[in-house]
Amino acid sequence: DIVAKLGGYTGFSSEDYELWARLLEDPNIQFANIPESLLGYRIPVVSVVRRSRRAYAHVAGAQLRMFILTGKPKWLAACILSVLKAWFRATRA
Repeated sequence: DIVAKLGGYTGFSSEDYELWARLLEDPNIQFANIPESLLGYRIPVVSVVRRSRRAYAHVAGAQLRMFILTGKPKWLAACILSVLKAWFRATRA
C-alpha cells in the first residue's frame, strides 16, 4: 500500500534505486536492519554490468530526479559523485 501511495515504479532506469530513494524521503517510513537473511542470490566474481558507465549513469539519473523532486542538495551531490564514478571508475561503456 505504501509503495502504491508513492506512485510505485516510475518506469525509468534504476527503478529500484529510485523507489527506495523516494521511500527514504518519506518521514513516516522507518528503515531498519534485521539479523536474518530474507533473500539470497549469487553475484558473479566480476560484475561487469555493475561497474559500467551505463549503470552509473542510470543511478545518476535517479539521483538527479530526486534532487529535482525534493530540492535537497544531498541528491545533487550524490548525482555528481555518480557521474565522477562513471568517468573515472567505470570498467566499460
